[in-house]
Amino acid sequence: MRYQLIVANLILLCLTLNGCHFNSKHVPLVNVHNLFSNIKAIDKVYFDLDKTVIKDSDKVLLEKLVQKAQEDPTTDIIIVGHTDTRGTDEYNLALGEQRANAVRDFIVSCDKSLEKRITVRSKGKSEPAILVYSNNPKEAEDAHAKNRRVVITLVNNSTSTDNKVPTTTTPFNEEAHNTISKDENNTQQQAESDNINNINTQQKLEQDNNNTPEVNN
Repeated sequence: MRYQLIVANLILLCLTLNGCHFNSKHVPLVNVHNLFSNIKAIDKVYFDLDKTVIKDSDKVLLEKLVQKAQEDPTTDIIIVGHTDTRGTDEYNLALGEQRANAVRDFIVSCDKSLEKRITVRSKGKSEPAILVYSNNPKEAEDAHAKNRRVVITLVNNSTSTDNKVPTTTTPFNEEAHNTISKDENNTQQQAESDNINNINTQQKLEQDNNNTPEVNN
């Protein structure tokens, strides 16, 4: 019984000391509005199986995107090619790049001055839009079709401080920090003292009980 009480008090001491060190005043805050304000537009075009040919319906979409880029010279164009999840990694990386290049070539054919603002990447099959689990062939093929895509994003290319994504933290106040640290140390020392007193009290009670003579009836 004695050792159980000691262990229980030690656990309480550990929990108390651990809680004393928590300070939420310096948790960084992210400005979500500014984070997403750098993205001007996102569009997608889709491809047939193992194909890199842009469909006529998607050409209309790309022409509108070109117009947006022309109207806003502060934007860059990021083109990322994707494939469905069938086939090898190497094959799909190459296929994704070919699809992204096809989109880039079409944009450049509309306006050659945009070429220097374009970045092309391929993710292959590593980032599917839809995970394919269905055993139904039609449902599975519909899902694969959604993964055979190129994502085109217009992003802000301005280097001004107003358009950078800021990370905001609470200003550091050294005087307040020292006061808080001093209070935490005092609280910690008081917690240690209280728990030691509790342990000593339990031990004293047990010792008194052990020294109490038994009464025979």
